Amino acid sequence: METAVCLCCTSILQSIVFATTLNTETQGVLGITRGSQVITCDIKKDGLISYVRDTAKKTNQANRLEKAIAQ
Repeated sequence: METAVCLCCTSILQSIVFATTLNTETQGVLGITRGSQVITCDIKKDGLISYVRDTAKKTNQANRLEKAIAQ
């Protein structure tokens, strides 16, 4: 996608994450917190597309995201 649009925002922990990298096995994100905890965050792609389309009411962005994920 060629634009930077916030599609969904949620808090997953209270600690500050200071380093992240791509989890190549799941295409999610691995992070390390200031408390030395390793966290992983994966996205359910179909759920994100449905959320963007139905809840956020951003049909155009949902269609473009769906097309980008299918590649």
